[in-house]
Amino acid sequence: MWFIITIFIALVLAACMWVVRRYWEPLLAVGCLPEESRLWAWALKGIAAPMLMWFGFNFVLIPGHVATMPKVALAGASADVWTRIALELLFPALPLVASCWAAATLAWLGAQLVLHTESRNEILGAGIFWGLAFSPVAAFILYVFGWSGVGVALMVLLLPVLRDLLALGPPKRLPPAYERALQRLKRGEHSAAETEIIRQLEKREDDFEGWMLLAGVYAKNFGDIVEAERTVREVCRQPTISRAEYCAALMQLGEWHLQLRFDASAARSVWSEISEHFPHTEFADLARRRIERLTQTPGGESAL
Repeated sequence: MWFIITIFIALVLAACMWVVRRYWEPLLAVGCLPEESRLWAWALKGIAAPMLMWFGFNFVLIPGHVATMPKVALAGASADVWTRIALELLFPALPLVASCWAAATLAWLGAQLVLHTESRNEILGAGIFWGLAFSPVAAFILYVFGWSGVGVALMVLLLPVLRDLLALGPPKRLPPAYERALQRLKRGEHSAAETEIIRQLEKREDDFEGWMLLAGVYAKNFGDIVEAERTVREVCRQPTISRAEYCAALMQLGEWHLQLRFDASAARSVWSEISEHFPHTEFADLARRRIERLTQTPGGESAL
């Protein structure tokens, strides 16, 4: 009998860990969770810590006895008695704690999907549909097991929603929002705008729009073309940058050199890089036409 209870407890714990891990890993991979997040550490906090508190309550509250089993005396108890006491304390406490931990974690993962990914557009419909579909099952579990089944009932409601949202693969993260930074730029709060852009870029380090916005702040608002060029060069070295983004960044950098420092030579040098890196492309043609217009500008040839 006790062997069967032990197997049952182990299976419940393993099932809860497996279910949570199935949805933990995809969110960790796309950056919805902090990089240092570890499932085993989260499980220790959510399962091991409450169980230690439960054992401590039972063995410390009434010295020499078990709080929930007052007739059991611990003095001189044999190994078999200690094993029976431990298993009686674990069952049904561990299945309840593990299922509630799993349900709370799934709810938290769902919240991360809403906050950080495009799944926010789908979760309302999925929640309503699957909630109505599985609410009878959850109600039956609560009717049969009472409050001991609350964790399992919540998992029954949450699992179909998460499965639906992740059915087509890892979710796509929402792009950073720069509205607040743009508002601060309009108010002349350049340092605050820089800080806000950097804060948004921490959420998605390869966002081309954000890096170019930051470079523009350095060039146009701080007058620091050197820092702007350094930022653009870093953007161009990113492995995820596309050919169009690479060329757009260099074209913009050349315009800053020309418009803000009146340095036609630096502008021409930057635009020439596009022709060198991507010859016989529309981007090279665009750069050559821009250089030709520059040489046709009055005083342009002397500047070059």
